Amino acid sequence: MPSSKTVRDATADASPKRTPRRAAPSASAKTPAARTASPRAPRKKTAPAAAAPQMPDQGVIDAMVAEAAYYLAEKRCFAPGYEEQDWQAACEQIEAQLRAARNPLR
Repeated sequence: MPSSKTVRDATADASPKRTPRRAAPSASAKTPAARTASPRAPRKKTAPAAAAPQMPDQGVIDAMVAEAAYYLAEKRCFAPGYEEQDWQAACEQIEAQLRAARNPLR
C-alpha cells in the first residue's frame, strides 16, 4: 500500500490549477472615452458663435440671376421682347435672397 504522502502528492498534481485573478479595471478605464482621453489631449475647436455667411463672388451671382431669368421667361413660354424685364426681376429676386441670408432676423 502506498504511503499517504504519495497519494496526497498525486492528487495535488491532478487537480486543475487556478489562474491568478486579474485586478479590476480602474474607474477611468471602464468607459471607452475615458480610456482614450488623456489629460494632455487637445480640445475640440468649436466654430464661432455667429459667423456671418460669406457673399458669393460676382460670377456665382451672375449665374444665379441668369437661371432665375430663364425660369421667369419659361413662365411666359419664352415670349420675345421681355428679356430685360426678366433680367431685372431676376436681379431683384437674387438681391432680396442675399439680403435675407445676411440678415435672417429682418
